[in-house]
Amino acid sequence: MKTGKLNIGFDIGSVSINAVICDAEGRFVEEMPYHRHFGRTLELVARILGQIEDKYGRDNIQRVAFTGTHGKAVAAELKTYFEIETTAQTRGLYALMPEARTAISIGGHDSALLILTPSDKGFILDDFKLNEACAAGTGSFIDQQAERIFSDVEEFNAITDPQKRMESILMRFMEEGRKSDCPASVACRCTVFTKSDMIHLQNKGIPIRHIISGLHEGVAKNYKSTLVNNRQLQAPVAFIGGYASNLLARQSFERILGLPVTVPDHYTSVGALGAILNAISKNQGCAVTAQQINQLKASEAFAAVRTEPLALKLHPFAECGKAEGLPAGKDVVDVYMGYDIGSTTTKLVLITPEGRIVYKRYIPTEGQPVVAIKKALRNCVETIDVKRVNVLGVGTTGSGREVANLFVGADDVVNEVTAHARGTSHFEPEVDTIFELGGQDAKYTALGNGYVVDFRMNKVCAAGTGSFLEESANKLGINIAGEYEEMAMRAKAPYRLTERCTVYMESDLMSYLQMGGAVEDLLAGLSQAVVHNYLNRVVQDGKIGRKISFQGGPSLNKSVVAAFERIVGKPIITLPHREVMGGIGAALHAMDEIKAKLAAGQTFKTRFRGWGVVEQPFIHDEEICQRNANCHNQCKLQIYKVGNDEAIYGGDCGMYESRQQATKRAPDFNRVRQELFFKHMKGLYRIAGDATTTEKKSGKIVLGIPRALGFHQLGLFWTHLLTKLGYEVVISPETNSEIVDRGIAAMTCEACFPVKISHGHAATIKDHCDFIFMPMLIEMEANQGNNAFYCPYVEANTYMLMAALGLDPKKVIKPAVYFKKGKMDMHLSFAQEFKRLGLRFNDAEFTKAYDEATEVLKQFDAEIKRVGAEILKNLGDRRAIVVIGRPYSAYDSRTNLNLFATFSRLGIHAIPQEFLDLSGIDIESEYPNMYWGFGNRILQAAKYINRDNRLFGLYLTSFSCGPDSFVLHFFNHEMNRTGRPYLELELDEHSAGAGVETRLLAFIDAIKNQQQITVLTSKDINFMPRKSTAPLTERTLYLPKMAEGARCLAAAFRAVGCKAEVMPTYTNAGLEFGKKHTSGKECFPCIVTTGDMFDVIDRHMADGMDVNNGLAFFMPETEGPCRFGQYTRLHRILLDKYKYVNVPILSPSSEDSYRFAGYFNDDQALQFRQLAWQSIVYSDLIEKALWRIRPYEKVKGTTDKIFENAMLSGISAIEAGGGLQLIKAAKKAARAFAAIERNDEQRPLIGIVGEIFVRTHKESNQQLIKTLEDLGCETYTSSVAEWIEYTTHTGIEDSKEAFRRQKSLGNLGETAKFWLTSKYQRMVAKFISQPFSRILDNRFDHSTEHILHEVGETFSNHINGEAILSIGGALAFAKEGYNGVVNSMPFTCMPSTIASAILKVHMRNQAPFVDMVYDGTILPNRETNLATFVFQAKQNLEKKGRKA
Repeated sequence: MKTGKLNIGFDIGSVSINAVICDAEGRFVEEMPYHRHFGRTLELVARILGQIEDKYGRDNIQRVAFTGTHGKAVAAELKTYFEIETTAQTRGLYALMPEARTAISIGGHDSALLILTPSDKGFILDDFKLNEACAAGTGSFIDQQAERIFSDVEEFNAITDPQKRMESILMRFMEEGRKSDCPASVACRCTVFTKSDMIHLQNKGIPIRHIISGLHEGVAKNYKSTLVNNRQLQAPVAFIGGYASNLLARQSFERILGLPVTVPDHYTSVGALGAILNAISKNQGCAVTAQQINQLKASEAFAAVRTEPLALKLHPFAECGKAEGLPAGKDVVDVYMGYDIGSTTTKLVLITPEGRIVYKRYIPTEGQPVVAIKKALRNCVETIDVKRVNVLGVGTTGSGREVANLFVGADDVVNEVTAHARGTSHFEPEVDTIFELGGQDAKYTALGNGYVVDFRMNKVCAAGTGSFLEESANKLGINIAGEYEEMAMRAKAPYRLTERCTVYMESDLMSYLQMGGAVEDLLAGLSQAVVHNYLNRVVQDGKIGRKISFQGGPSLNKSVVAAFERIVGKPIITLPHREVMGGIGAALHAMDEIKAKLAAGQTFKTRFRGWGVVEQPFIHDEEICQRNANCHNQCKLQIYKVGNDEAIYGGDCGMYESRQQATKRAPDFNRVRQELFFKHMKGLYRIAGDATTTEKKSGKIVLGIPRALGFHQLGLFWTHLLTKLGYEVVISPETNSEIVDRGIAAMTCEACFPVKISHGHAATIKDHCDFIFMPMLIEMEANQGNNAFYCPYVEANTYMLMAALGLDPKKVIKPAVYFKKGKMDMHLSFAQEFKRLGLRFNDAEFTKAYDEATEVLKQFDAEIKRVGAEILKNLGDRRAIVVIGRPYSAYDSRTNLNLFATFSRLGIHAIPQEFLDLSGIDIESEYPNMYWGFGNRILQAAKYINRDNRLFGLYLTSFSCGPDSFVLHFFNHEMNRTGRPYLELELDEHSAGAGVETRLLAFIDAIKNQQQITVLTSKDINFMPRKSTAPLTERTLYLPKMAEGARCLAAAFRAVGCKAEVMPTYTNAGLEFGKKHTSGKECFPCIVTTGDMFDVIDRHMADGMDVNNGLAFFMPETEGPCRFGQYTRLHRILLDKYKYVNVPILSPSSEDSYRFAGYFNDDQALQFRQLAWQSIVYSDLIEKALWRIRPYEKVKGTTDKIFENAMLSGISAIEAGGGLQLIKAAKKAARAFAAIERNDEQRPLIGIVGEIFVRTHKESNQQLIKTLEDLGCETYTSSVAEWIEYTTHTGIEDSKEAFRRQKSLGNLGETAKFWLTSKYQRMVAKFISQPFSRILDNRFDHSTEHILHEVGETFSNHINGEAILSIGGALAFAKEGYNGVVNSMPFTCMPSTIASAILKVHMRNQAPFVDMVYDGTILPNRETNLATFVFQAKQNLEKKGRKA
């Protein structure tokens, strides 16, 4: 075919490949068909390009450009043009739909929101948001759900072409969903939650059409809450990407967004079109052939980390055993029946009283438990002569155990943990550890004498469970049953895959496939990743015993067993019937229960309905729950009937999950507590929107209090105080689904569930009052010397709410509250705040109201303590559970999932921690820096439990709870001292009672099975002095490598006589150790520094050093409220665990502005403080010079060499005593930097704020600064010196305030010390920085005063820490004309998340702003996020120029 020169654009996405052809002028010629690549990207690109060559002629191809997740590596190897997908889509959409103002882009793993404004050069990208570390609600996930539901349908299995099969399944999926008139509520924030939720809904029998419809609606809601946040979208809205082909998706987006949605022509190829149009306009890119693509498979550029081949050496692998069947003859055989209805598979077992397996069946549940139950039973009838079978009893287990109970007629219903333990001990009594991987669940169980003594379950993540292995195999076109195992065991060099999340694993898998990786190596790598994930996230520090039994579907896969053997280093036992062990255990547990009843003289007749039940009708109905007058969730209940029996399922609370209940209920202590709490408030408040109360009393100003966070602790106090001051109080209703949805929709960041709930309550109450009362809760009362801060999210919640909801500061009452400082401090704070708002305030009235409110709070506390004492007095020798947690988790009607009511039904005393008298329990001796008030109380409760052999702990926490990521380590440390099990329940907005009760029942069994319980006395403490005062001159002191300036700081230590070095950082061995000994929820810097420390130890151990007497570590800390101050305690626990008890940790604190009091004599201390500050200032300055010059250097590498020379000169000067020597070094360095030849070009200037470690540790931030420079920018990063100046400023303000409260010489002396420190710091900074003034264009760090001024009403310095520096710094950068600001932060960092929540709102229309979140993983989206931001910054430069 003859034609002119052609240009081809390829979009190589995570799931599909799209290609378009344009002529030389960019006119559209042809769109190639949409192709799913199933991981074989290079092969498919070559095939498509070959088809184009055949049709148009190879010589007619002028250039080929690439975009998409997997396009960059290909383009780089071929040396042709690449465009990131967001900017490619922006360009392509302008060509197709120039009138668009908003673009919704959803592909296989990626989703994006683009906010657009037209210009004569195309779209201006005003704002954007990408999905970050989660692929929830993307096209690939919809594919997974459709495939899971219809995978066993014959018509689809007959289709051999994987693309046609997938398209046929999706067509059927959408057809079913369109039949729904009542979408089910499906959680869609995380792929795992969504999958679990759907399976649970299917297990309850909800029609599949409603679930499919609800899934699509959930995806749209998730998109709105995570990407749209509180942005106001403008029409027209374009819907692009593969997911746009889904009609249900379009309809859902229109409903949820309230705007019409348009799907433009060529909607799947928008990115491919934009990539080639940009290549043409820039005249970049080159011709590429299909042959060149095929040759890339052998390229070294696609190499990756490999491991040794898998092999089984320590224990033989047992193949899946066969059932024995019925013996010959006609005799009737007695059996017990066991059903295990799991999330993905259903197991049926018939076992004789002697333990012979007569029959077993293992089939997919397919989300339809009733169908699976019938199918298994029907197969049994068809396989054996059931007339010869006498069923003595029936046991059921698994997530669908109550459905099986109702349908079959069960005599015993047991949780999965106990069932597996019972089955295992029958076959192998000496097993002491069970590893179990199920479809959605992963469990670790420790056995003692055949009974459960401890267990752990995956929490809100199912990464690496059986269903993920199956889905990954399906994506690769591999049969999970046998082919997977054979190929994985043949692997010669398995890949090392990310293990933290299924999405990351899948991303790695597809990346390596695209790079031409062998499928065998990928499968073996996947097996190892699953094992690492299980051990790190589920087992954690649980004791792995001598005899390990591996069970569940994945245990049938030899490669997974081999991976366990290699990583654990112990034999792994695979029992012959392990795949149905839950069913076996259920049957045997039923046998035990029946025999116990008969032995007790009770009559018994099985409830088994008989074999004819397979033909019995199953009636289903629905109703809205109105069975609990105190609950406002209005959950939809599913009601099932078989014969005269009825079962009810549904609801968030788990009330209907199990019909199990004790003969005698225990008291519901949550209800007791709430009744007492509100009894003391009676008549003093009304509920917003309550029709039974009047809206407003005459003349009084109405103050609204959100029923969230601090309300559950202090609502009683505030209601009394404000009422006595003459105001009317209105509170928001109890948390319900509407409030939760409202809160999630309002969020501007990803925080814990209680914070999300607070947004819903504030949004609900704001229109029912004159002012909202939202105090800054900074510090609670403390019984000991420790600080008692609230967590940063609680402290900053007022400002997060004001930003998210657009609240008028003049309508928000927000006094800073420090209960620890007493009445006078609160008096002053309230007086200032009421004066600011023009509200009447009377000193005498406040004093009286405060005293009365305090007395009421004391009365309430005394009452619940009396109740607690009575409970323990009357408990006898029965065992009870203490529910550990914060009030807003334990007492909120949504977050506690009716936990206390469930325990009450089960006859278990569940005592809130608040009911215990914890006074006098010492925490400070062992946890001297536990500065969180609730953390102190939690650890006091742990010690209380350890002193009573009847008590066991249940720790109620929230997903993303920052403090608990450390407090849980310490709580676990306490529980390990007595060896008693505890249960951790991690809940969030997607949690439901369904999974909770399984854990509760297993925990109750574990408690019952405890034989000998260790009890500690008040004298049994693990005393650890806060500071090590061991002489350092005999040791080598290792410093963490945070910024490059750590080398200068080490020189300052050496100058005063200490041997000091900087730790090697970010080694593979160190990162492995850090990940292994943390949960993944801690700050990433903690994981890095933990690994760095132990890597140093390992290196010295290998060299034969006496580590206990030869090493020391330097780790600064803070006094709260950020988590940084907890690193040293976790490090200490780990050092002690590995017998390095004498290795000291040098941990100066920001409390004294890092003056190092107590470590040196006075002369050394002064010299060191001076040298340390000089070293920090100098190293910060030469690094700033590096960033200023390097982007423009003519000879690449010159600036880095000058920087290294300057660093060595500085180190020499510091070791020589600093001072004039260092100033000379500064002058020399400045001259050398100034002499570097530079290009005369203008680049966007980017300011970097964020968490201090990640923004300065280039290994953790994946070379952020260099990456920005490579993308065409110049950067400026807030320095370490900025933080130290801030701590000094805060010290001055705090000491001045202390002097105002108490005019003593001591307080005056403290003020003077801080003032002199500040003077010295500024003097040194002035002298050392003077030579750099011209090079840096006088661009130095913002002073603390400047930052606080910029913050203004946006935030408050009562909330100490990095958040205010990031907020003020970013706002200052924007005002100074920077072209963009990056917030560099570790995953889940609380101060940085707070800053993000506020800056996302306040930076709009000022300058481009982006969060860069790091956790050690390599994600394509992270790079896309940064590159898209740079595109915005360049547009900003073009429009506004550079002022800075």
